[in-house]
Amino acid sequence: MYKYIITFCVVLLFSVSAFSADDTELSKAFSDIYHCEVDTSTTLDITDFILEHNSLIINFKSGQLSFFKPVTIDSTQIYFGAYYRGEGNIFFKPPVMMEQDQLKRFIGRDSIDSKFSEIFLLFSQEIYEKIVGAQFPHAAGISKGDLRKAKKLRESMIKYDHNSYFFWTLKNLINPTPYPYLVVNVQPQNHDRYYYCYNPFEREEIQLYKGYWEPGNTFMELVNSYSQYNIDEQYININGRSKEQLQIKHYDIEASIDRKGIYRGETKVTFNVTTQSLQLVEFNLNPELKINSITDSTGSEVEFIRYELKTTFKKYDSYEVGIIFDRPLMYGETVTLNFNYEGEIVDRELGEYFVQAGAHWYPRYGYRQLATFDMTFKTDNDFTFIATGVKTEERNIKDTLITSWKVTSPAANISFNIGFLKKYLYEESDLVPIEVYYSKDIHNSIANYLGSKLIAVGKNMQNQIAEDVKNSIRVYQHIFGPYPYENLVVSEILYRHGEAFPGFLHLGFSTWINTDPWGSDNIFRAHEVAHQWWGVQVGYETYHDQWLSEGFATYSSLMYYQAITTKKNKKKFLNKLKEYRNDIFSVRKYFLGSGEESGPIALGYRTASTKTEGDYGLIIYKKGAFVLHMLRNMLIDLKTMNENRFNNMLKEFYSKYRGKKATTANFQLIAEKYVGTKLDWFFNQWIYRNELPTYEFSYSYEKDASGNYIAKGKIITKNVSDDFKMYLPLEIVIDDKSKAYVRLFVDKPVYEFDLPGLPKKPKKIRLNPFESVLAKIEQ
Repeated sequence: MYKYIITFCVVLLFSVSAFSADDTELSKAFSDIYHCEVDTSTTLDITDFILEHNSLIINFKSGQLSFFKPVTIDSTQIYFGAYYRGEGNIFFKPPVMMEQDQLKRFIGRDSIDSKFSEIFLLFSQEIYEKIVGAQFPHAAGISKGDLRKAKKLRESMIKYDHNSYFFWTLKNLINPTPYPYLVVNVQPQNHDRYYYCYNPFEREEIQLYKGYWEPGNTFMELVNSYSQYNIDEQYININGRSKEQLQIKHYDIEASIDRKGIYRGETKVTFNVTTQSLQLVEFNLNPELKINSITDSTGSEVEFIRYELKTTFKKYDSYEVGIIFDRPLMYGETVTLNFNYEGEIVDRELGEYFVQAGAHWYPRYGYRQLATFDMTFKTDNDFTFIATGVKTEERNIKDTLITSWKVTSPAANISFNIGFLKKYLYEESDLVPIEVYYSKDIHNSIANYLGSKLIAVGKNMQNQIAEDVKNSIRVYQHIFGPYPYENLVVSEILYRHGEAFPGFLHLGFSTWINTDPWGSDNIFRAHEVAHQWWGVQVGYETYHDQWLSEGFATYSSLMYYQAITTKKNKKKFLNKLKEYRNDIFSVRKYFLGSGEESGPIALGYRTASTKTEGDYGLIIYKKGAFVLHMLRNMLIDLKTMNENRFNNMLKEFYSKYRGKKATTANFQLIAEKYVGTKLDWFFNQWIYRNELPTYEFSYSYEKDASGNYIAKGKIITKNVSDDFKMYLPLEIVIDDKSKAYVRLFVDKPVYEFDLPGLPKKPKKIRLNPFESVLAKIEQ
């Protein structure tokens, strides 16, 4: 029986500033935490001590624990961490299957249960008090070798770009919460290194990182991330609870971009404080941008912390910018900060610009917060400059072009483009004006190069792009609702990807070379247009819900592709779905296969990892699209093939959540309304789990007493749990001109059914027509 056990219960976050300290004192405290040194006078002999913290249990069996030298805040000495060496055991197991499966992908087991010989801890005051309260005897001291080991563990956190832990430590010291902060840096026996972190100020309080090493590349990779409230397999609380302490209201940006692509500017960020007390907060900014100063509305300097990071080739600043105010800000206060910064966010190659401004080119806080914008840019008047929003002014002063832009509908992200771009305007009575910007000169150079490689280059690509943009808007307006902005600006960027902003699209250069015959370019362009509805207008609450943007945009683009293909080529739509299905099934883990099985849709960006590379696009985009396709087939009227229920479902979802952030649970409620039944089982299978069924289908015929035929069918469901269920359509081909359809609810591993009263023997019966279910069919 262990002598001492510390257990912390799950409680609601309630934070009050416990100390009155100015920014100078807090900056000094941060420096002391960041350069933490062992206090040799505090060494304790520890035996049979258990620290139980949410999903983590640390057993300090026998060894020595030394605290780090305390920091002084408001004349109070506070201990914040410790180094332990000796015998110990660590146990970690996430509470839900989705996270257990993620752990399996990385270590082959759903839990960590291993010995360790040393451990590095950062914590809030309550854990310190529990340890000293156990009244362990003082040890003689700590050896120089152990001091070096403690320093090495601290340096490992800096090396792997986990500097924020030190800032979070200070924040938790001055704003203690009932559930104490904890960071653990440990390398268990026969394991790689792990970082465990519980930060009550994060939406997902618990995170686990694992060391990743390969020649020339070492880093800590995120394995688990979840909320302490997410404790059941229904995933009702998968998004946790928002802990954001301020709400961004408005950005006022004044910037210049010179011919070399150097950005210089000032951004005024106005926000409201939404917590009881706020003195430390983190913003994010592109590492290429160096902050010269941050000032408040009075012009006074505001203390900030930014880490300098190093690689083999360069030094760069961290994304994170820790800001320390000179006093606690109170709930309801409106504050304006002015960031003065500069750096290279535009590369110039081939006479054109590569704009790296997709995200974080202005100071950001929180997760996709919505704000309004006023922007003024000064650029060389040799170049065209365009940005998100409505252009309110354009003038030339000597060789400088000055443009002003306004974004009045709150937006999660904005951007711009610059280059030798020519404007092409398309105006039609049923559409908003569409402006297309691209450079013919650079495409002539590309055309000459590709011509030598026997690669065809399209003519008048601005018209081909515009056709897809115009026609996809028409399709989406018919299904989802009116296009939401006054115009749409489409701009070429010299990257391969696309990105959507309010009324503004970036399209990668490859789609401007030609339009391929397989539909990929049509789909790519339509996908980015669809984001004006899904992602820009209807946002998503957390990364667990990101499929509501990317999966919806992908399926919308497939619906557009289905609409533009001729009757003769209608199979192109189904062929795309088959392609997606084969891609998704190709990553299944077989007995003699290699690699790892993909994670579920709800993992969001975390589906892509060193174990599952490329899975983000595969799962969030393609499998997310398949979820909508399966709902479409569940809602279609099989007698008339009427699709009003499916279209109305999407229209209502868009209308209800336009200008808001939606969750998967929000969408599920609307889907249930149109399907007419609870869909917990459907969303659990397809969003929160990763089971892919194979259906083995066979049938035979018998005659009844009146001479009609009875089709006797059997469906065996394989490679999934016994409780797996799904609506499966059945196509009955009577003859070359006549077909009928029925829908089966297959809810057991072996499902048998009869189709009686058939006046003639069907030519054939086919399971799962129209790729109605993401499944393999053996027939």
